[in-house]
Amino acid sequence: MPLFHKQQTQEDLDQNYYKRRTAYNQAKEEEREKIAKQRGIEDAHKIADKKPFYQKLIGVASAIGKDLVAASGNVNTDALFTFDNPEPERQSKRKHKRNKRNKA
Repeated sequence: MPLFHKQQTQEDLDQNYYKRRTAYNQAKEEEREKIAKQRGIEDAHKIADKKPFYQKLIGVASAIGKDLVAASGNVNTDALFTFDNPEPERQSKRKHKRNKRNKA
């Protein structure tokens, strides 16, 4: 006849039950600590290996620049836009008002 958990008493358990249970719980806790340390080390490596955003931008810009320099022999340089020397702004024409006081 099976005994339910609520009906079990200390006499129904064998004498080494508590030793086995504590050993089981201790081993389980040690294994959890090992796994947690391993995951912590992996996360630290991920953070350390991560490049800042500005370094990623510099890498992309330098790669594009290298490609442009490599292909620049085939490109008409007059067709490229340059922003180094912008055209001077045109001056607007102003009408000069005559001063009646100075004429007399």
